[in-house]
Amino acid sequence: MIRRSLVLFQKAFAEPIYETPKKSQLKNMEAPASSSYSPRLFTLEERARRMQQAKKIDIPVLEDLDKQLATQQNQR
Repeated sequence: MIRRSLVLFQKAFAEPIYETPKKSQLKNMEAPASSSYSPRLFTLEERARRMQQAKKIDIPVLEDLDKQLATQQNQR
């Protein structure tokens, strides 16, 4: 139980949470047209990479933990 909640806690904080900027902030933040760097594209790529890594490990692990937890509760 503790391990599962720890895994879920880590997954919740693995992805950065972005606040949507207000219109007045957007005017100050606009990048010059010559700039090729796009922070939004970078964060989407980063998020996609993290999701790929998460798919490799998490689902069977969580199912195993659920089965272990169920058997422990049934034994009591």
